[in-house]
Amino acid sequence: MLREVCQDVSTEPTLLPLDGELLRYRTANTAPEARVDICSRGFWTRGQRTFLDIRIFDPMAASHRELSLEAVHHRNELEKIRAYGDRILQVDHGTFTPLVFTTSGGMAPKARSFYSRLADLMSVKKPAKDFRRRLDEVSPLLLPAPVCPPVSQGYEILHSL
Repeated sequence: MLREVCQDVSTEPTLLPLDGELLRYRTANTAPEARVDICSRGFWTRGQRTFLDIRIFDPMAASHRELSLEAVHHRNELEKIRAYGDRILQVDHGTFTPLVFTTSGGMAPKARSFYSRLADLMSVKKPAKDFRRRLDEVSPLLLPAPVCPPVSQGYEILHSL
């Protein structure tokens, strides 16, 4: 869908190499062959490159039990921003958006903003009837998937015949 509304969409593009730039965070990805998941031109701003990196996490993991879902979303977004954000701004002169999702279909605030903008761009590019059809395809991505509690918590899984 991104190819329908943006130019120069590519997957796993290599970021430009560092040439003496000092990055703000110690956790920044300084590898010469650093890559993000997706790059496109014209998503947030006309003509500007937008870099996207995706993370999917399990909100039921033991490492997240003490935190609220919002806090875990925020932590995952910050980790991605610290790894790529400064480098992309300084070296690649683009914008960076982390796309953070849960394994159960939830999404972090920046991912929701991304999909909202994508829907806006699609509504401008496509006629209303085509947009409605496309919205039907996108809407499952915008809604959380049904969550089934783990069997380990004493719930039984029922199978319909």
